Amino acid sequence: KEACWTVSNITAGDHVQIQSVIDANLIPPLIELVKTAEFDIRKEASWALSNLTSGGTQQQIKYLVQQGCIRPLCELLMQPDTK
Repeated sequence: KEACWTVSNITAGDHVQIQSVIDANLIPPLIELVKTAEFDIRKEASWALSNLTSGGTQQQIKYLVQQGCIRPLCELLMQPDTK
């Protein structure tokens, strides 16, 4: 959970910082966490991905979509937050 939070802080940065997350190949594991982890971890991983869409370039956002983030994010929206 804390690792996802840390990555979400990086993806909340500028496009250079976002590119460092992409170059470190962290997007596929984040997407996997959104699909399969416990709810609180899924939520933190989704923040990391959504922050990328705010500060990322069109090419970076396209990469995110090509990695398959849309379906897991939509499925997460259907999950109730029980806390």
